[in-house]
Formats: sequence, structure tokens, C-alpha cells
Amino acid sequence: MHYIVLLLIILVLILVFTWFNERHTLKSRISGLQDELHHKTSELTAQIEKTEKSEKYKEFFLANMSHEIRTPMHAISGMTNILRRNEHLPGQVRYLDAIHQSAENLLVILNDILDSSKIEAGKLKIDEVPMEPAKIITDLVEILSLRATDKGLSLTHEIEPGLPERVIGDPIRLNQILTNLASNAIKFTEQGSVQIICKQVTADGQGMLQYSVKDSGIGIPANKMETIFEVFEQVDGTLSKKFGGTGLGLSICKQLVEMQGGEIFVVSKEGEGSTFTFRLPLIICEKESMEPKATDEQILEKLGRQMSGIQILLAEDNHFNIMLATDDLTHYIPGVRIHTAANGKMAVESFQQESYDLVLMDIQMPEMDGYDAASQIRQLEQNRDDERHIPIIAMTASLLEHEIDKCYKVGMDNYIPKPYQIEQLIGTIHEEIQKSRNTRKEL
Repeated sequence: MHYIVLLLIILVLILVFTWFNERHTLKSRISGLQDELHHKTSELTAQIEKTEKSEKYKEFFLANMSHEIRTPMHAISGMTNILRRNEHLPGQVRYLDAIHQSAENLLVILNDILDSSKIEAGKLKIDEVPMEPAKIITDLVEILSLRATDKGLSLTHEIEPGLPERVIGDPIRLNQILTNLASNAIKFTEQGSVQIICKQVTADGQGMLQYSVKDSGIGIPANKMETIFEVFEQVDGTLSKKFGGTGLGLSICKQLVEMQGGEIFVVSKEGEGSTFTFRLPLIICEKESMEPKATDEQILEKLGRQMSGIQILLAEDNHFNIMLATDDLTHYIPGVRIHTAANGKMAVESFQQESYDLVLMDIQMPEMDGYDAASQIRQLEQNRDDERHIPIIAMTASLLEHEIDKCYKVGMDNYIPKPYQIEQLIGTIHEEIQKSRNTRKEL
């Protein structure tokens, strides 16, 4: 009996010892896991902070790069347009067109970089407005015809009979995709032709508009077909030295097409040419829903006459930009009076001393930037008795979304990008002047 009791005691002691040992081991494992979790959490936090810091540096770099490149480009592109608009020798047309096209090509490269960043951040917006696909194509062919002719290429287009005249979509992005594909086709074709084709098709029971860009160029090797739409991917790395480009164009095209619910693909044979095709959903719009746009000279002149005699405060520190804006404004707006201010502080002082119909405000200026100047002007307006709201339009070389948003937050009414198209300048000023006049009537 004593042996049994002793055996039971020993067994209990063994169990208790085992339990304490396992408990200690478990505590040690838990402690080890907690230490590892804390270490991993610290690493993850540090990585997140590093990524956020990197994104801020990237955003800062893009903003400054955009401003520094767009500012001189604004002067080059704008003054070239003035020279083309004014009387010049017939023999100069070719050279002026070449300067203009080169500036446009550089702007496309810059926009590719900015668009890639916006797409990556999920901040690129797709518009759904009335547009005319056939007109977009014919205008594009006209723009690119000089480049094709210089290479001895035939550039043509084919629009399917009965194609809807007006559809809903994003005309800017459609033009961007077609321009990229057609420019590539011309770039990589040494002889033969480039053709842009548009027709209506049905895919998976849905009506689609199909756009194709066909060339007789160098073609794409079979081993590159699956990766041709990837970022920084080119047919041959050595070709980038010969033909130039960022390697972003086709990747952006693919993403823009897919963002609109479409698809893009390529059929190609090395040495014989390529056909890039993309399809976008077909949404037909009624004829009356199309709004006339200020794109031709007669409409711009009409808008200018409606603003005859207005007084504008131009806040701008770049002499070339002042020359450009002054020439464009005086050309289209009869009797326009323009006062200039070299920085934000001078703009605020001029606003206190004179009565203006509109303010054109540069953003990056010495002493006081455009944001602070606009904010102070709005504060001055609040102290006035007549309650007038003078339109302030930002003229900015940065197109980053947060900087555009900041313009509106400090009290600006609209913005014009640099470099601007002349219809952007005159059209935006007219829009804000009309709003201001209508508000005054209501008061």
C-alpha cells in the first residue's frame, strides 16, 4: 500500500514538474514570438515611413520638374504660335512647324511621366463628355502629316461609313492614345505607310468603337509580344538611343484603355509591321447634347469681342511669359488693358489701388507666391462694401492634383496650364468674366 502511495506521489510530482517545464517553455516561446512580432512591427513601421517619405520626395521632384520644364516650354511653344499666327515668309513655315512639333513632342514626354505617376496613385480621372471620334482622327492626321511626309511615309485614315458622329467618352484621353500609337508607328516605320482605322464592332454582345493603327515598320519580335505593354519596355533597348522615348507610352495607353472599360492588343510580325488595336465601349449621345467649343479662330474672336475693354491684372515674374500673355490677350480682346505685377506682394498692392475685371495669377513668384496673394486679395474683398468678387485664374506650370486643389482652397476660381492652348486662355477668361457679370446683375 505504501509503495502505491509513493508511486502516486512520484507520478504527481512528475506531472507537476512536466507542467511547470512546459509552462516555462510556452512562456519562453510566447515571449520570443512577442519579441519577433515587435521587431517585425518596427521594421514594417520603418518601411511605411520610408515609403511615405519616398512618395513625398517623388511628389516634390515631379512638381518641381514639371514647373522647371513647363515654364521655358511655355515661352517656346507660345511664341512659336505667335510667329505662326503673324505674317512671316513662306519659307519659314517649315521651320516654325518643326519648332512647334518638337515642343509638342517634349510636352508629350513630360505628360507621360506625370500621367504614369497619377495612374500609379489612382488619381487620374476619366471624363465622360460628348466627343466626335472622326474629327479627333482627322485632326490628328493633319497634325502628324508633316512628320510623316518628312520621312516619305503615307499617312491616311479610314472611317467606317455610318459611324456614329457623336459618342460619350474622354476626347483628351482618346487623342492621347491615338497620338501615342500613331507617333510610334511613324517613328518605327522607315518606308511605306501608316493608317488609322475606326469602325464599329460588337464584343461579348456589347457595341464597341474599334481603333486600329497599322504600319509597315520594323515589327515586334515574337518574344516581346507579351511584355510590350509593360512599363519601360521597348522592342529593343538599342532602339531607344536611335528613336528616343520614355518607354512609358504603351503602358499608359493600356491603362487608359482599361480605365475606360476597353481592351488593347497588337498583331505584329518582325520586319513586316504592326497593328495596334483598342476597343472602347460605344455610348451614342444625342446631337443636341454636343456643346460648341472655342477651337476655331472665328469663335475665339467672337469671345474676345464680348470682353472688349476689360482690365486685367497679370501677376507674373517671368518676362517671356508676360510677353506671351500680353500678345495673346491684345490679339483677341479689343481694347484690353493689362497691368503687370512681378510678384504676389506687388499684385496685392495693385489690387488695392486699381479696379480690375480679372486677375491672372502665377503661382511660383518671389517675395510672395500666388497662393498667399490670392488669399490676401480675397481678404481685401471681404472688407469692401460693394461685395464684388473679382475672378482670379491661376496660371500654373504644375498640374499635380493637390496643387490645383490648393488654388481653389485659397479662393481662386479657375486655372490655366502652362503651356496653354490659346482656346484655354481665351475660353477660361471668357467663362469667368461671364460668371462675374451675371453675379453682378443678380446683386
